Amino acid sequence: MENLRYKIGWGSLSILLVILGIGFCITFSNGMCIGDYVLRGFGIKPWSEGDSGVHYTLFYSMIFFIPAWYLGDKYKEDYGAEIAKSMAVIFGVLITGWFIGYLL
Repeated sequence: MENLRYKIGWGSLSILLVILGIGFCITFSNGMCIGDYVLRGFGIKPWSEGDSGVHYTLFYSMIFFIPAWYLGDKYKEDYGAEIAKSMAVIFGVLITGWFIGYLL
């Protein structure tokens, strides 16, 4: 049986980026998410119409998912890169699908 060893490298960073992206866009029971607090801290509106409309935080979370996908794809041999790449693609597709559904 072959001993599979993965190294910690740039591809492993994709796990952290996916976790940050998920944390940035998850809404809590009070209707706020970490991304809302961060955006408001920078003086950016997280919603298009006050506290309703398009939730911009979802789009800003793509700032984490796109590099996670890239690093996971480029450094496949690193620890966690493959699963993080898959998760980044899944969340990217879900966010894009939600936005298309919102427009229709």
